[in-house]
Amino acid sequence: MNNQTSRDKHRKSDSVIVAEITAVCIILVFIGVTAINSYLNAMTHEKERHGIEAIIEIQTALESYAESNNGSYPLSINDLDITLPQNQFTGESIRNVEISDREAKGNFSYIPILQEDAVQGYFLIRYGDPKYSKTTMLDIDLPTVKGKINRIFHSDELEEILNTQ
Repeated sequence: MNNQTSRDKHRKSDSVIVAEITAVCIILVFIGVTAINSYLNAMTHEKERHGIEAIIEIQTALESYAESNNGSYPLSINDLDITLPQNQFTGESIRNVEISDREAKGNFSYIPILQEDAVQGYFLIRYGDPKYSKTTMLDIDLPTVKGKINRIFHSDELEEILNTQ
């Protein structure tokens, strides 16, 4: 009988050990999932920041161009003396795309505003991917467009131009 009691105690201690190991494993999995989630959030923020910095770099080049050309902006983005930054989604240089481009994600559209035979303002539209953005995306009502509008930049003169028309 004494031997039986010893075995029962041993079995109970085995089941307690299994429960403790299970609890430790659950805690480790929870910590791992939390760490991975934090890493992915940091990567998302980095892609977002990189994309916005790329558009600001283009906007700075546009404003410099206008300063050197009596306030007139270029008709084409190709008229700028700038090396376009890297697209965070493809690894290639970002490019000026049509709004209906199927692969707009990570790229941009330059829309010059013509007035009196000169480009007096512009829109710069940056396309993102909802999976990688913490900001609200503007939906484009075109079934062919995979990218969503992430941000819209414009020249300072744009408000004045729109108010005169």
